[in-house]
Amino acid sequence: MVSGGVASPYDPLDSLPVLDRTRSGAAVEEAAAFKRYVCAHAYPANAIARAVECGVRVIEHGNLHRRVHGQAHGQEEAFLVPTLVAYDAISQPPPPNSAWARRASRRTRSSWRPASARSELAKRAGVRMAFGSDLLGQLQPDQSKEFLLRGEALSPREIIHSATIVGAELLGRVGELGVIAPGALADLLVVDGNHV
Repeated sequence: MVSGGVASPYDPLDSLPVLDRTRSGAAVEEAAAFKRYVCAHAYPANAIARAVECGVRVIEHGNLHRRVHGQAHGQEEAFLVPTLVAYDAISQPPPPNSAWARRASRRTRSSWRPASARSELAKRAGVRMAFGSDLLGQLQPDQSKEFLLRGEALSPREIIHSATIVGAELLGRVGELGVIAPGALADLLVVDGNHV
């Protein structure tokens, strides 16, 4: 975690980066030694920029980003996983969501609205957006709603591309995932008509 979060009662969403450059860089270096990469939970632009500068490969959430965020991603080999559906799910009143988590979630969700503005910003900056929901436990059935939220700004082709081809790039499994090809692993999605 390089910033506070929705589920962090003592770390505000827009708090300054939790980990300094030395610690973040050390995490990236150790992960690389094991042929792995680092994902960072981050919301504001300063936390995102610091993480990317340190070599973090995946920014999860990133919902308080501004143009500097997109520029940082465009300059580095990094991916954004916006998890838009998480804020709709968490902001609902039933337990186990606490009142402070719902408030933080509403703030995060409103920062993405209109979703089209944020998604267009990311697209213009060349940010590679992969699919992810950040939904656990009883919220898992809502995962597919991420596609609907992205549909406010992205074309069906762009949404499927982010969940397949970009996902394979993020995982370092190009040619094995996200394509229909001999030897690849695939689930097929069949629709009636050409919706691309």
